[in-house]
Amino acid sequence: MIKRYEEKDAENYILQADDSAIVFHDLDAAIVGLNQHGELIYGHGEMVDVFMEDMGMSYDEAIEWIDYNVIGVNAGQGFQVLFV
Repeated sequence: MIKRYEEKDAENYILQADDSAIVFHDLDAAIVGLNQHGELIYGHGEMVDVFMEDMGMSYDEAIEWIDYNVIGVNAGQGFQVLFV
């Protein structure tokens, strides 16, 4: 399981990210690092947790929302999702 980072860790990753990196500010708790291109890496499981806990979605709703509204943004360019 990937460690859920503290808010200050997410802020540090955002500050270090490339200017062209996509930042989903409502998903700061799901940021798990940076890739070699300076793009933010979001944990898929962490995103599901955020949408379920913070937004009151069911598991299936969270998965559908992530597939369409997160991964679908720019066809996944400018950020990376880590499936673990």
